[in-house]
Amino acid sequence: TIPYYWVIAPNMDATISPRYMSKQGLLLETEFRHRTERGKYEFTVTGTKPQEPEEGTPADTDFRGSFFSDGAFTINKYWDWGFRTELTTDDTYLRRYGYNWETDLTSTAYVRRQDGRNQFLAETFFFQGLLEQDVSAETPIIWPLANYHFEPEQEILGGNVAWDTNFMVLTRARGTDSQRISSAVEWESRHITSTGEIFRPFVDLRGDLYFTDEVQTSSGQTTDENLVGRALPMAGLEWRWPWVGGTGSSRQVIEPVVQLIAAPNGGNPEDIPNEDSQSFEFDDINLFDP
Repeated sequence: TIPYYWVIAPNMDATISPRYMSKQGLLLETEFRHRTERGKYEFTVTGTKPQEPEEGTPADTDFRGSFFSDGAFTINKYWDWGFRTELTTDDTYLRRYGYNWETDLTSTAYVRRQDGRNQFLAETFFFQGLLEQDVSAETPIIWPLANYHFEPEQEILGGNVAWDTNFMVLTRARGTDSQRISSAVEWESRHITSTGEIFRPFVDLRGDLYFTDEVQTSSGQTTDENLVGRALPMAGLEWRWPWVGGTGSSRQVIEPVVQLIAAPNGGNPEDIPNEDSQSFEFDDINLFDP
């Protein structure tokens, strides 16, 4: 492979990398980069026309290739948008030619507004599984997933308040579809005693409303179109008492933490699908997350 680097303009260039293989012929890779006044984007295109298609495999085709891209742009002081594209013609092409060893690809686009502590983010997601057991008709498409986070600057009832609202539309060609709107209000306050103890009372109220179709229940049945909701109120108190000591250039911190939470005891309605991770990842980062 002998790459050819092409300077198209001071803010634009490309790299063309041809590779010739004795059995499969020419494999061409092209990288293009462009910086504009508002941002930058780049893409990589690869492709080959197999001379000896392997019958009964993903290589049994007239063309194999991929398209990867990403970009980020500023609209004004508050708004920006961007995208990332990861696409390939078949399951084994990227691994076969050593471009990528991932077993799934994700393409996404977003628009975002950031104003201090307040943020709005809307995204879309398209997934492509690269394993034999992946079924494209059952792979979800998310359009959109929107989140809004708001924190007023002034304290309310002696504490800080945060409001989060989330909206999601998830569809499949075959299988479970769901639309969800969620809203949560959080309040917390911190109090430090003369002995250095930290008390943090907090209250959280969350509500979800789902419109679902073809949800598989634990009994093996599939539901019809349904509107279902849930609410989760929660209150708690956290106590911390950090102890700091040092010897020379080192410092040690010992901080016992105790947290008490009161919330209703109950599971999710069966009509609400679990589209999140099926395994619970529990570590010191989320230990004290309510």
